[in-house]
Amino acid sequence: MRNILIFMLFLNCLLQAQDLTTLALEKNDAKAITTLRKMGNNGLQMLLQKYHCLPTELKSQKRLFDVIDRVSGQKHAIFSGLYWYTDIQEAKKIAQKNNKPILLLQLLGRLDEEFC
Repeated sequence: MRNILIFMLFLNCLLQAQDLTTLALEKNDAKAITTLRKMGNNGLQMLLQKYHCLPTELKSQKRLFDVIDRVSGQKHAIFSGLYWYTDIQEAKKIAQKNNKPILLLQLLGRLDEEFC
């Protein structure tokens, strides 16, 4: 019985996450985009997975690229698939957990905006 309950909770979370990606890509929903951003790399990967399942004729829409860029924290994230942290302490925590190095960039402006 406990396993069934855990599976149902997992399934519910998965469906909610799919709803977030649908709201973000199809409706450009700001709350969904913010929630995906807060989910970190997992949110970005779910969004990219949803994007790759879209029909080819929809994939070239600029608004889809903009949504993905806002979630990832960088321009052209559709090509790199990288999630950029804006909080160094959070980045350190995730890097230590995953045993990965950190690339620290200090610059004026944001990576998800066009350069002036």
